[in-house]
Amino acid sequence: MPPSRPPVSVKMTFWIGSSSDDDEEPRQQKTFSQDQGTQPARLGLPPGVEPTKPSAGSYDYSGMHDHGPLVPPREGGEMAQLIGCVQAAKQYSIGNMTDKTVSRKFYEGTGRLIAMDR
Repeated sequence: MPPSRPPVSVKMTFWIGSSSDDDEEPRQQKTFSQDQGTQPARLGLPPGVEPTKPSAGSYDYSGMHDHGPLVPPREGGEMAQLIGCVQAAKQYSIGNMTDKTVSRKFYEGTGRLIAMDR
């Protein structure tokens, strides 16, 4: 039996309200994991939805290829959990940053995006 692995999770860190280059302490951290109620993502089409040819330029999953239906993707597993965590983190980030009026400054060399209240 394979060894047990820790649950899949995504940790986000925001540096908010600091304009100092030497301030290394994160202002806010949030972790998204299945243990905390994040649901795995659905990788294929919902039940009962038939594959259809996508419109030109559409990159949404349609279940159809140029030559017919695709084999449905395997649902569940670590990849679906990871995608679900990333989607939850993205929604949280959009909501969190939309709630604030922010200006952004990218500090060269640190690779961090600093959001500061105006």
